[in-house]
Amino acid sequence: MSFFSQHPLVSLAIFVGASGLLCTSCVSSDSKYPTAAYAVAQTDGAFEVRSYPQLAVVRTSSESDDGSFMRLFRYIGGANATQEKISMTTPVFMEKGTMNFVLPDDKKAHPPKPTQDNVQLTTLPARRVATYRFSGFTSRKSEATALARLKTWLLSQKISFRDEPTYAYYNSPFTLPHLRRNEVHLPLEP
Repeated sequence: MSFFSQHPLVSLAIFVGASGLLCTSCVSSDSKYPTAAYAVAQTDGAFEVRSYPQLAVVRTSSESDDGSFMRLFRYIGGANATQEKISMTTPVFMEKGTMNFVLPDDKKAHPPKPTQDNVQLTTLPARRVATYRFSGFTSRKSEATALARLKTWLLSQKISFRDEPTYAYYNSPFTLPHLRRNEVHLPLEP
């Protein structure tokens, strides 16, 4: 009889620990992607006030589950005028019925032209935003809850904002829910 068959709880603990390390290493691979730059002006737990510079993005409409992610993914995968592969970045911004991939620094000035009509190059203007960070799988309910928390915090801080939310998603679909980084942003009044 082996040690492990005589001590099933030890076996279980080793299995759980090894699984946890494996999952953590899979999830941490998301950190290899460059993230859009911003400056933090204020932090209060899961809330922040940030300033973003102008961001060059590739955009497509995302009114429903219409393959918007894959259209943008194909663009960075080489479905563009020069057939260049472009590095993935984080976050993916969702705002006003559009999905936006931030272009990496080496492609900001001269990005390749999209070959699909429903994919455009544009810029997000420089802006100052309040953010609330939350985890888990996203849904309309979780996004509404996060937005309500952000608005409540802003009101408690007496900070004026525009009710024009943007959602930011940082992780691959394979990331465990409790390790996901999601955010809701609201633009602040000057």
